Amino acid sequence: MSSHISRRVVELTEHLAFSASLEEEIRQLVSWEVDRMWEDRDFLRLTGQRAMLDPKVARFARLEGPTRLAKTIAERLQHYKDQRVLDDDDIEVTSNAISALCFVFGFMRPAVLGYHRKEAKRMAVNVAKIIARGLQ
Repeated sequence: MSSHISRRVVELTEHLAFSASLEEEIRQLVSWEVDRMWEDRDFLRLTGQRAMLDPKVARFARLEGPTRLAKTIAERLQHYKDQRVLDDDDIEVTSNAISALCFVFGFMRPAVLGYHRKEAKRMAVNVAKIIARGLQ
């Protein structure tokens, strides 16, 4: 699990260039992560099932999964703090919101609830726009 998550963090960090604006950055992050959640659907299913049965796995998954993703997103959003667009509280809340949004629209809706994947992604990107506009 740790190796898988580490690889995902590296992918996000190394393959996604910074956007010109906060709104573009948030949309880009959401679009990227929704696609990655879909690609990881089998891993997420297995991890979720094991976490429900084993408290040690649940703790590990919490610390290594959403927490690590949110931290990586927060590090990217620091760029916009320097531009005086975000403060520390905004960064923490926004990074956790993006992480949760991607999990719901990239995994839960299409893989668990059977929503059409492209429609779920479209909705996620629209929510990302709303979040970004609210921050500006």
